[in-house]
Amino acid sequence: MSEIKVDTVGPRVDNGTLTIGAAGDTVNIAGTAGTGFPAGTTINTNADNRVITGSGTANTLTGEATLTYDATTLSNIPTGTQSNIRLQNSTTGSNASDGFLIQETGNDTYIINYENAGMYFRTNNTDHMQITAGGAILIKQGIYAISDQNTGIQFDGSDKITVHTAGTERMKVSAGGTVTINNGEANSSSVSFIVKGQSNNCPMRVISGVNSGSSENIVEFKKQNGTEIGTINANLDANTVSYNTSSDYRLKENVDYTWDATTRLKQLKPARFNFIADETNTLFDGFIAHEVSSVIPEAISGEKDAMHPEVLYTADDELPDGKEIGDVKEATKINPQGIDQSKIVPLLVKTIQELEARITTLENA
Repeated sequence: MSEIKVDTVGPRVDNGTLTIGAAGDTVNIAGTAGTGFPAGTTINTNADNRVITGSGTANTLTGEATLTYDATTLSNIPTGTQSNIRLQNSTTGSNASDGFLIQETGNDTYIINYENAGMYFRTNNTDHMQITAGGAILIKQGIYAISDQNTGIQFDGSDKITVHTAGTERMKVSAGGTVTINNGEANSSSVSFIVKGQSNNCPMRVISGVNSGSSENIVEFKKQNGTEIGTINANLDANTVSYNTSSDYRLKENVDYTWDATTRLKQLKPARFNFIADETNTLFDGFIAHEVSSVIPEAISGEKDAMHPEVLYTADDELPDGKEIGDVKEATKINPQGIDQSKIVPLLVKTIQELEARITTLENA
């Protein structure tokens, strides 16, 4: 083995290579603290990509088995179930309950601010989200789905909230509290809820702020072309509410006053009954819907014996514990018929008129 003793090695001006010893030789470079090379520095548990840290012992470093960096990724992989990244400064303090912590425990990840202060999230050097010390979440513009970025809730800074689907505004809550559905503007300061159709007319409008001493519509129902078809009207002085169906002569044609009401009325079968779901078995006077449909079909909605179909869980559902795709989500159930008994009134009135005419004829005979 060769041995070379050198007092001083200076840099070469021509950037050449300094060769000491031959292949296979061991070269020891000794020095004293503060001059030359440190004597005998040792790296314990060293391996590829391990981050080197101080050990607390002079001339000894440690390769951290659980902290690695491979030029692209800094990884903290402890032997236990918890991994932490902690940020602290002179303001936060240095205790375990100070500063900011990113922690992974098992499969759960925690982001913890131990300080009584906010957390700020920026893009393009602008705050776009903030979590206050009190827990409020402040968002600059809106919340949208990553997979569907034209559907979500938007805040535009004008004291209103809008809900969008397919890139189109569907609902809006104005600064004054008006709720508008399907992209419409309230046309009155008293309007508090509007449902608008595709043609921007109002199939339904709910109105607040009815004045004392007046009779005003509080709910209006309209066709897509804007024609009013019904209202709920309030009269505050009389303390009454009226439920109205449009009956203006200008909306009608083929008006006939000569039809036979008595014969039709006699086909109706008024009954007394209780509802199955009513545990008190309270008796009601009324009709069976399908029995009326053959006499006054316009008074009946729905179909006899109709059922809502069974609904099964699909891949789009959040499955409850114990449920699988294809299991029953909603069992089949009755889709009941309904009756608008106000539509029987014209038949009653016409029958009374016919009977009165017959009585008058008999009296004059």
